[in-house]
Amino acid sequence: MAVSKLLHYAGSALLFIAMILTIVVDISAPVVKDISFVSLDLPGNADVQFGVFGYCYQGVTGSESTCSSASIGYDPAGVLERVADSAINNIRADGTKALSNVFVLHPVGTGVLFIAFILSLIAKSTVGGILATLAAAVATVINVVAVAVDFAVFSILLDEVKNGFGEGRYGNAIYIALAAAILSVISTVLMFATCCAGRRRRRRESRKMAQY
Repeated sequence: MAVSKLLHYAGSALLFIAMILTIVVDISAPVVKDISFVSLDLPGNADVQFGVFGYCYQGVTGSESTCSSASIGYDPAGVLERVADSAINNIRADGTKALSNVFVLHPVGTGVLFIAFILSLIAKSTVGGILATLAAAVATVINVVAVAVDFAVFSILLDEVKNGFGEGRYGNAIYIALAAAILSVISTVLMFATCCAGRRRRRRESRKMAQY
């Protein structure tokens, strides 16, 4: 029982850490310029940082950055075309624009992680444990899908950049999001394991009570 409780609290702690990490991702560019999925170094000393709800652009080294307004979905390829003054394959451009709407899953995942964390703290019964596990599982699916879309979109942009636009690299936000997704998976496994262990323990106790 002590081990089961310890694992349950470990799962709760991982849910909390994953939630904090997703909050960091949520405030990426254009909210915080230095937190981004990718950072592109383009001709003319220009650079662009892309985040969940938009991007930041700096035309000349030393000049002030200009950030877009926050919105659900934007046009990463269009931004790259305007800044670098070069064209991108229409299919790739349309694909990245459509997939950028999926970035909203990052804050959604944060909210579900918060719910899962609260449920894990107040879970005192089998039903409570099951609800916490389900919430953690939903959060895991959301975060994994969000990270997969991140890599899909920005691998396209990086590929385009390497083909003549300039240089680019993955930013800190995409690795933070990946870490949050991994922690979500681990926490879900722990919550599921402790939930099953709790049910087996209660069944054994019920059988023992029935013998008396």
